[in-house]
Amino acid sequence: MNSEDKSQILDYKVTSASGIFEVEGNTQGRPINETTLTPIVRIYHKCGEDPKKDRGFRRMQFQIPSEYVFNGRTAREAYDMGTLNLQLIYPGEKREKHFEE
Repeated sequence: MNSEDKSQILDYKVTSASGIFEVEGNTQGRPINETTLTPIVRIYHKCGEDPKKDRGFRRMQFQIPSEYVFNGRTAREAYDMGTLNLQLIYPGEKREKHFEE
């Protein structure tokens, strides 16, 4: 993860062997000016990459729809991102060489 992003992270997960993950976050304990969210899920991966070439991680991000953002500690409804095909190149995808696992 980038150092400039650390203060903005609400949750961090490493996927299971099958690629499944679940994240959640809330703003409890943050100053009131940091409680309005436009949450995103950012995915870093090297799936299908040639290990001989150090091109860094592929990075993609997806904004969570506002109807899944709630006040309080617990969401009333979970957002299901579905299954992502990491062989595809997603719009806005970037490379990140300085990612700390």
